[in-house]
Amino acid sequence: MSRTMVAYVPHILFVGNSRVGKTSLIQKMSGIEVDNGASRPTIKSDFIERKMSIGVPPNKETIMVRLCDQQFEMGGSPNSIYRNRDIIVLVWSLSDMESYRKINENLISITNTTDSQNPDPPQIVLCANKCDESWNDNEYNLCKEKYKQYPNVKTSRDGTGIDKLEAIFCRILTERYIKKCDSKNKMGPSDGSFELSERQQYMANQTADIKSKLNEADSLAKEYLTFSDASPSPFHVVAECRGMLLTAGYTEVLEKNPWDIKPNGKYFFARNNSSLVAFSVGGQYKSGNGFAIIAGHTDSPCFKVKPDSKQSKLGYSCLGVSTYGGGIWHSWFDRDLTIAGRVVYKGDDGDLKDKLVHVQRPILRISSLCIHLQDSVEREKFAPNKEMHTLPILATQEIQNQLGGTGTDPLLSLLSNETGCPPNSILDYDISLADTQPASLGGLHREFVFAGRLDNQVACFTGVKGLIASESSLHTDTIVRVVALFDNEECGSGSYQGALSNMLEALIRRVTCPNTNPNPADYELALANSFLLSSDQAHAIHPNYSDKHEVKHRPEFHKGIVLKINHNQRYSTSGATSSIFKTVCTRAGVPLQPYVVRNDTPCGTTVGPLISAKLGVKGVDVGGPSLSMHSIREMCCTSSLLHMTRAFKVFYSDYSKISAMSSVI
Repeated sequence: MSRTMVAYVPHILFVGNSRVGKTSLIQKMSGIEVDNGASRPTIKSDFIERKMSIGVPPNKETIMVRLCDQQFEMGGSPNSIYRNRDIIVLVWSLSDMESYRKINENLISITNTTDSQNPDPPQIVLCANKCDESWNDNEYNLCKEKYKQYPNVKTSRDGTGIDKLEAIFCRILTERYIKKCDSKNKMGPSDGSFELSERQQYMANQTADIKSKLNEADSLAKEYLTFSDASPSPFHVVAECRGMLLTAGYTEVLEKNPWDIKPNGKYFFARNNSSLVAFSVGGQYKSGNGFAIIAGHTDSPCFKVKPDSKQSKLGYSCLGVSTYGGGIWHSWFDRDLTIAGRVVYKGDDGDLKDKLVHVQRPILRISSLCIHLQDSVEREKFAPNKEMHTLPILATQEIQNQLGGTGTDPLLSLLSNETGCPPNSILDYDISLADTQPASLGGLHREFVFAGRLDNQVACFTGVKGLIASESSLHTDTIVRVVALFDNEECGSGSYQGALSNMLEALIRRVTCPNTNPNPADYELALANSFLLSSDQAHAIHPNYSDKHEVKHRPEFHKGIVLKINHNQRYSTSGATSSIFKTVCTRAGVPLQPYVVRNDTPCGTTVGPLISAKLGVKGVDVGGPSLSMHSIREMCCTSSLLHMTRAFKVFYSDYSKISAMSSVI
C-alpha cells in the first residue's frame, strides 16, 4: 500500500488458571494442532504471534498480533502483567467455578493498574471456555448479564466460538489502530484504508449501542405512560395493577373469605380498593420459610374534594377541596384540572357498590392572581393561603343556573352523568383533583418521563412488573414473593389501608399458619427469614440547587437505583441489609448509588421503617432518582424504570439463594 504504516503490534493477554483451557484456546487461534485428550496443553514460549485482519470491509489491513499466555492462578497475578496490553481476555469455565468468582478480583486489579506509557486502558473481554463439557447456559447468561459492559463469548476446545472471539478482537484492534494512526499523524493519502468514513462508522457503532439501551428503556417507559395516564387516583392504580395481575394468571382472593393457598400459586387481594397485595408461593415453599417483600404506596399529594363541596362565590360555582399530603401547591395553579376517584352507590338490588370515575376533560382551574393586582410582598414571594386561595373554579353561576338548574349540585350531576348512577343512588365519594396533561417522554433524546404522581406510581408499576417477570423460577423457589402497595403513605400510613395496618401481618399469618396443622412458631420463623425492600422515589441532584445535596451523595439520572441511608432510621437500610441489595443489583447488572441527606436538612421517610419496626423484618430503602417530587408534574429518567424492574425481578428470583449465603443477618 502507498501509505506509511504505524509500527503497531497489539498484545492480547489471556488471563486464567491452568484449569480453564486457555492454553488450548490460544493454540486453536494460532493454528496449532491441539490434542483434546491432553490434560494440560502447554506452549513453549510465553507468546505466539499471528496475522490478523482488521478494518471495515472492503478496506482491510493485515497486522501482526501477539497472543500472550502467562501461567498463573487467576486473582494471584501481579498488576505489572496488565501493562502495555491492548486486550485482556479473562477466561473462565463452569468446570472451575473458582475462575468465575475471581473475575471481579481481576477486574479490580486491571482498573487499578496505571501505565504512563500507554494512556489507553486495555479493553476487557470475558471468555467462557470449555462449553463442550457439562455446561449450563443459565450460569453463562448470569455472567453475561452481570458483566454486560464487556464483550462476552462462549468457546470450546474444538474451536466453537473462536470466530466470534476473533471478530471481537478485530473490532477492538481496528478502533485502537485508528487512534494510534491519528495520534502519530500517519493517516496518509486517501488510499482506501481507514478514511474518515471508517472512523465515522465506528463512532456510529458506539452511538448505536447507546441508542439500543435507550430504546429498551423507551419501550418500558411507554408502557409506564399508559399506566400513569390510566391512574389518576389510588383507586385507579389498584385497578391497573389488578388488570396486570389477572392477565398474568393471578387469582384474586377476598380477605373476608377463607384462603386455600398452594405452592406455585399466584394470588392478590385489595383493601378499600386503594391498596393491593400480590403474592406468589414458591413451588418448594414450606411453612416458616421467608417472604421477599417489595413495598410501595399508591397515593400522591393532591387536592381532595370535601364532603359538602358546593361553593358559590362572587358569581362563580367553585369546588371545596382539602390539601392531602405535602404537595408543592403552587404547581397546581393555572393547570387544566379534572377529577378522579370512586363513587359509592346503592345498586338496584340494594347492595352497596363502588364505581371508578375519571372525567377525561379539563373542568377545573385554580387561577393565580395577575401581577398587576399583587403588592410588592406578593410579587417577591408566591405564598398562597391554602384555605383562601386554592378554590378551583368549576363554572359561572349564571350558566350553571341556566343549564343545570337552580339549587342543583353540579358535582353530583357530573358524577351521575359520568358513572351512569342516578343522583339519588350516590351515597358518597372519594374524589381527588388531577392534571389532564398526559404523561410524556421528554428531553432532546426522549430520555425523561414527565408525569404526575411518579412518587410513587413508579414503585407500583415496577414492583408488579418485577413480580410477574420472575415467574419462570417460581417452581424451584422456597419462599413467598410479595408486592405490597399501600394507601395513605403521604399522610403517615395510619389507616385501615395503610402500611401501619395489619395487611402484611395478616398475609404472613394466613400463609404461614394455615387452617390445617398450624404451628404458631412458624410465623416468627417466617419474619426472621424475610426481607423488605421499600421502594419510593428519591431526590436526584438538581442543576439549579446543587447545594441542597450532600457533596458525596448526589444521585444522578441514568446512574442507577438510589440506595437510601439515614442513620436516624428515617430509612430502614443498614450496612448488612444494603449488602443484600448490592448483591441483588450485581446479579441484575444494575448500577447503584448511595444517598444521604445533609446534616442541616430534614429527611423524609417511607413505609420501610414503619413495616420493619412493626413486623421485625429487616429491610432496605431504595428508589429511582427524580426531580420536582410532590409537584403536580414530576420528572425521572427512562432508565430508572428499567433498572428497578430488572433489580426487582432478581430480588424475587434470587433472594432465597442470597439469604442462604449470608451469615450477617
